[in-house]
Amino acid sequence: MRSAMWPALLKLIYFSLQKFEDVRDDFLLNDYLNNNDEESKPRYEQNNSILNETVTEPIILWWTPFTGDAGLYKKCGDVKCFFTNNRMYKNHDKLQAFMFYGTDFKPFDLPVPRKPNHDWGLLHEESPKNNYLFSHEEIMELFNYTSTFRRESSYPIPTQYVDSIKWLEDKTYFVPIKEKNKFLSELSPIMYTQSDCDVPSGRDQYTTMLMEYINVDSYGTCLHNKDLPTNLRDPIEGMDHKEFYKLNAKYKFSLAMENGLCPDYMTEKLWRPFHLGSVPIILGSPKVKVSIFKT
Repeated sequence: MRSAMWPALLKLIYFSLQKFEDVRDDFLLNDYLNNNDEESKPRYEQNNSILNETVTEPIILWWTPFTGDAGLYKKCGDVKCFFTNNRMYKNHDKLQAFMFYGTDFKPFDLPVPRKPNHDWGLLHEESPKNNYLFSHEEIMELFNYTSTFRRESSYPIPTQYVDSIKWLEDKTYFVPIKEKNKFLSELSPIMYTQSDCDVPSGRDQYTTMLMEYINVDSYGTCLHNKDLPTNLRDPIEGMDHKEFYKLNAKYKFSLAMENGLCPDYMTEKLWRPFHLGSVPIILGSPKVKVSIFKT
C-alpha cells in the first residue's frame, strides 16, 4: 500500500501548489550523520494522549509543514490518510511517512533515529538557491520519494502551470512590431523586472553590462531605473495583473533570467514573455537535456 499511496499523495500536493554565502553544508550534513543512530535521544517530548489516540488510517506527518493541517483526513487516490503537522505523532504506531517542505528543511532538525518502516518524502518547487543543501547528493539520498522541478524526481512538478500550447499562442496581449516601434520613444526595447538581487546566476551583473550597450527598463528593486504604475507595485499581485501583462507586451524583449542555473528549472520568467509576445532573453536551464540522447 505504501508505494500505491505516494503517486496520489504527490498529485494532491501538486494541485494544492497550483492554487497558490554558501551554507555550512558539511557541518549540517555531519550533524545529521552523527545523530542518526539508535542511541540518539528523541528530540521532542512525547504526549501519551496522542500516542494512545485511535487513528485507523496511515498518518502523514509534515515535519516541515507545507500546509497548516494540525489533523485532517484526506483521500490519496483510493487510500485515506491522516495529515498532520503535530510532531507529537512521530512515534505513533500508524505513522507511515514524514513529509518535508524543502524551504524549511534543516539536517539538525530531523526525526531521528530513523525507523526503517517510515518513508521520507520531499516537496520542493524552488531552485537550490532557496536551500543549497539540495545540491548535495548525500542530502537527496535521505528521501525515499521526491517531488521537485527536476525530471529525475519521483514525481516531477512544474514551477509554472502552462495550460496548453494554445495558451502560449494566445494573442490577447499581442502587440505587432509596428506598434512596439511606436513605444520606443517612451520605452526601451528590453524589459527587466527583478527584486531578488545578487543571486547566484549573476543576472544583475549580466544586465549591468548589457545596459552599457542598449537601453533596458528595470522596474524591480534590482538595477531600478523605471517606476511601475502605482496599481502594479504590489509584489504579490502586480506581476499577474492584466495591466502588467499589457505593459510587458509592449516590449520587444524581456530578460528571462532565473535565480539559479539548474537543469529543468524554468519559471514564469520564461513562460510569461512567450504568452505575451515578447522575445525572452534566457539565462537558465538548457532547453535540451543532452544526457537523454546517446549521440
